[in-house]
Amino acid sequence: MSGYTEITEIYQEKSPDSRYVKLQSDIIGRGGQKKIYRAYDTFKGVEVAWNEIDTISLDQNQIKDLSHEIQILQNCANQCLYIITLYDHWVDKQLNKFIFITEIATSGSLREFINKVKKIKLRIIKKWTKQILHGIKYLHENNIIHRDIKCDNIFINGNTGNIIIGDFGLAKKLDSSITHTILGTPQFMAPEIYKERYDERIDIYSFGMTLIEIISGRTPYSECDTIPKIWKKVLNGVKPEIISRIKHKKLKKIIDKCICKSYNRLTIDELLNNSFLNSCEDNDLDYFLYTDEEFNKLNHKFTKISKKVIKEKIIIDAEKQAEKIIKKARQKANKIIKKAKNVVSNDNQDNSNSDSERKKENIDKLIEQSITSLGIKSINY
Repeated sequence: MSGYTEITEIYQEKSPDSRYVKLQSDIIGRGGQKKIYRAYDTFKGVEVAWNEIDTISLDQNQIKDLSHEIQILQNCANQCLYIITLYDHWVDKQLNKFIFITEIATSGSLREFINKVKKIKLRIIKKWTKQILHGIKYLHENNIIHRDIKCDNIFINGNTGNIIIGDFGLAKKLDSSITHTILGTPQFMAPEIYKERYDERIDIYSFGMTLIEIISGRTPYSECDTIPKIWKKVLNGVKPEIISRIKHKKLKKIIDKCICKSYNRLTIDELLNNSFLNSCEDNDLDYFLYTDEEFNKLNHKFTKISKKVIKEKIIIDAEKQAEKIIKKARQKANKIIKKAKNVVSNDNQDNSNSDSERKKENIDKLIEQSITSLGIKSINY
């Protein structure tokens, strides 16, 4: 035990029972008001993550949210391999800090890992996808919605290649089928969140956006330079521009089915049972986006096809319109001819010269009206 004693003597910050020791200079992450340090479990002899938050800057609602996050992790009771494990937590009143100990993700967030590795094979993407889905499924089965699924909140153990979902600061225990609070990261927030009526299906939407991030290495809606522009696109159902650059049709189809209207979204079970995600299908794609050259060629081809389609549509529309005009003209002409026949019939019954002349003039007028209605400019008869 001498080695452990030396560690606790060198590093003064430790848990109340002295089990966990903070490695002061080894910060491995930060977010909002939270800092994450590498720490050491003196009982098991393994590294852990020391999460600390300065409580001086927190109001009562934020403290309540923090306690809520811990409660959710405790409720998960470390039963799912893909949900971050909570080991301990306490308040250091002397230093005004709230501290909780979790398992450590040796390779950081999924976003950091992807940016570092760059080229991710399809089989790895499918593996991560299923692990994330299993994590979300576990949460939903326990009436918990995460509300902030994204690569920054998903971590990876580089030694095993497995992922874990973390950062439950915005997670919520579902007390009813609908919730009303607007929370999350704008690029990953489903449109119904802005309408303040949503349920666990928002996590499916965020998963779809996360899949975009995994495939492309870019944050969805990176074309927008302000948050309001993102809101406008999301509320109007405009998808991120990067989707048009995704090469893999099956992955693109899954994304489309996750970020559509909530009533049309795939369910967790439908995603987990997806034949493509469960297949051994793989390919040698190192990059899942069209290059600029490929994309420009694709757009040029699409433009040519579009122009051809537009021309064909114009002709079809003109033919339909012409048919309607001709049909109406024929109907009108038939009515006039019917009247003319009635005049001729009456004329046969009355042979006086004056009446005959008058009836002939009426017939001539009716014939002229019929000709005009059919669009014929002149006729000799």
